[in-house]
Amino acid sequence: MQRILVTNLTPDELRQIIVESVQHCLKAAPPKPETAPLQAAPYVSKREAARLLGLCVSSVDNAARRGDLTPLYVGKAVRFDRVQVLNLAKSHTNDEQKE
Repeated sequence: MQRILVTNLTPDELRQIIVESVQHCLKAAPPKPETAPLQAAPYVSKREAARLLGLCVSSVDNAARRGDLTPLYVGKAVRFDRVQVLNLAKSHTNDEQKE
């Protein structure tokens, strides 16, 4: 069974009640613990490496074959060091700017 309450509140009075209720809830809530900033994973998948480099996945395979990237095998999955991928991206960008 629903209870219906009829009252004569002005919009300002209703707004004030809502504001006070929210403030009360915020004061009663436990403080959030300090969280460390999110850090990027040290290793990336082949697909993520391709995205970071702006290349297709097969080009990442070619870079690994040339020795530009060192693959790390985790089971059947291949991972690459994020720093190495970003350094390759920077060097590739610098090579394009020289031309």
